[in-house]
Amino acid sequence: WKHFLPPVSQQLQFENLAGRAIDQKQYNEEKEIVGCLLHIKMPAKKAHNVAKKKGSKKHQEGEASSSSRPESSIAMLLTKILGAMVSVIVVVAAILLKPLLEESDFFSLVSDNSLSEIPSDNITTWPRPDPRVGFLVSRACLNLYRDASFFCHKDLLISRRHFRAKERIEPGEILFEIPRSLQLWDLDALRDPWIRLHLFDASHRLSGNKVGSEALLAVYLALQLKRKEEDSRQWQMEILELAYYDTLFTYDEWVDAHPLLAGSAHMRSLLGFSEGYGVWQAYKNMIVSEYEAFSASKSFNEMISYESYAAARLNVLTRAIRVGPPGPEQAIQGKYLREENNPEQLLDDELQSYKELMGIDLRKDGCIAMVPIADLFNHHEQNNVEYEYAKTELNSDGAFVVRSDNRRVEKGFEPMVSYGKGIPDAHLYARYGFVNGDGSGPSQISIAYHHDILKLNISSQYDYFPSTGLTSQLLQFMEKPTSEYLKFDDGYRECIPGPGTHPDEADLKLLKHKHLMMIANFPERWQMLVPARNPFAYPSITHESLVISDPPEPIEFYTRQNLNVDLPLSTCRLMSLTINDFDGNAAHILRNSLSEVNFILEKGNDSLEYRAWQCLRRWIGAGFLSLDRDAGGLRSEYERIYRMNQKKDAVGSRDWGASNVRLGEMQSLKAANAIISQTIAAAWGDSLPEREEYAVRDDPCPDEYQSFLFDEMESNKYKVDF
Repeated sequence: WKHFLPPVSQQLQFENLAGRAIDQKQYNEEKEIVGCLLHIKMPAKKAHNVAKKKGSKKHQEGEASSSSRPESSIAMLLTKILGAMVSVIVVVAAILLKPLLEESDFFSLVSDNSLSEIPSDNITTWPRPDPRVGFLVSRACLNLYRDASFFCHKDLLISRRHFRAKERIEPGEILFEIPRSLQLWDLDALRDPWIRLHLFDASHRLSGNKVGSEALLAVYLALQLKRKEEDSRQWQMEILELAYYDTLFTYDEWVDAHPLLAGSAHMRSLLGFSEGYGVWQAYKNMIVSEYEAFSASKSFNEMISYESYAAARLNVLTRAIRVGPPGPEQAIQGKYLREENNPEQLLDDELQSYKELMGIDLRKDGCIAMVPIADLFNHHEQNNVEYEYAKTELNSDGAFVVRSDNRRVEKGFEPMVSYGKGIPDAHLYARYGFVNGDGSGPSQISIAYHHDILKLNISSQYDYFPSTGLTSQLLQFMEKPTSEYLKFDDGYRECIPGPGTHPDEADLKLLKHKHLMMIANFPERWQMLVPARNPFAYPSITHESLVISDPPEPIEFYTRQNLNVDLPLSTCRLMSLTINDFDGNAAHILRNSLSEVNFILEKGNDSLEYRAWQCLRRWIGAGFLSLDRDAGGLRSEYERIYRMNQKKDAVGSRDWGASNVRLGEMQSLKAANAIISQTIAAAWGDSLPEREEYAVRDDPCPDEYQSFLFDEMESNKYKVDF
């Protein structure tokens, strides 16, 4: 990669770069010398002193070991001369290379220009790279690393902490190939002796579920970072491992950057009672719960502080990448294995043990990994880069391959990957700490207005919902909120007071309540994704540049066809059911399906469909009005983001991201409500039959009419295994 260093510097050989492991102190010395050549604001005099210090230290070590030999004085003299020559060569090279470095395309970058105001192909005006990232990438791509299977594209340069194309890159070109030896997998964490000894029994306090492999990967990363800081040479690491750890954010760097470290009151003021706030709270609770689970181990408490774990966990949340199920090449190699030992069978046995002991199924869910350099790529729904773990010509055992795809990367632009198609902005913000703010991602909305869904749908790694089923405490917690959905008694001319006067109607309501509690924690029965407000938004020059200065607005192509309401509509059918539906067999149908967790109430008669659509509109409208009240109105939220878009330091900030999440949810709720209203108008118009079964209330019935649902005798009529 000639743009990182002029060709002459590639001839310089530095100590400990030929594959030998080094400790943190050696790494710091190496980085300071290379830092001089990389033009990372380190004077040549300091590099000379470091090199001289290294030579002196080696000389002292040599003297201690060779003082008894007659030829030691000659060796010492030669060592001094060699050390002096190396120091002189380094300093002279730095001085001679300085003009070349300043003229080179890569190192003549400036730091404070607004990217939205500069030509995309004017390389000299690109912001200067983060020194830590520059050191990592330059060291890897200069092929001074022992592993020659590392590949870098010649036309990619670093600006700050991301890449930009120096020349146009066509689809199909490989950008990077990162060998397995540089990656940290959750499989590596599961094999770590310290983790096996102290943390394999860790479980979440609320649910009793075992912690997931992502959390163990975070512990493994925190351990590696701690080992990196130790003086002991027990945990020696390669230069690129140390360089990679240097690029990771510390807790202090995360504090003002990631929303998960913000206070609840502040985030509530930004997100209101939204789906976005619920998702944020779930991720925050996940980190706290994981740390509490690990803290049951005294050794963990002594080794890792909450700040260290939180920083490592955020690095895993924001940078870890799915690499798929492990192949036979990931089997542990041992010198005592016989020829008849099949690596694939050995790995299969190992993975089965993780599934049985911890509930971690790497064959089904795949592995997750920290992949240096590949994790520097940013996200957009309209990506032009893909990545995968695959066997290649350079790496027959597999490597992480990043290649351009879908469309070319234009000159001056930042190549973008997708962290996953269809990730709602609320999840993107809570996990990765950002949104693009251009309406390119979908929004998550819900009809679960009165209760919290315990199956979080945020990750396979964490849930409030116990894997063994709901406890009596959680059932009691859910009983009252789920009854709120049944207070309207739609389809009846009068409210239903209870079993004393309306035994059949009350019995059906009791069955409906049991069914609602049974599906209350299945997100797909309550939530829906509203398509991107601006699906034609493409990335700007870099992720730091706004595509448009105006906040996105819902576009006109929203229709019933691209708003998938089928399962939430089925939930509303259940809420709206009366004793007259399905030819008077409604109670019989619900009674016979109490043991069916996946029971879905299909489309019924015309009046039931009308009430179900009106029910859907009721809860979508309630969600919008709640957010609208918190934000001071949709127009007010829109104007707030517009003002922030005019401020360079506000765009991309934590508050800017939260405001975009709430705006997107408000706009999506309003658009969904409009589509539902249009559907009702198209199907039933204004001339509804004036019959009891088409009655829909604006206001709920009195609270006391629901009290029989909590009566122990009534409730025990129907036993349900939750």
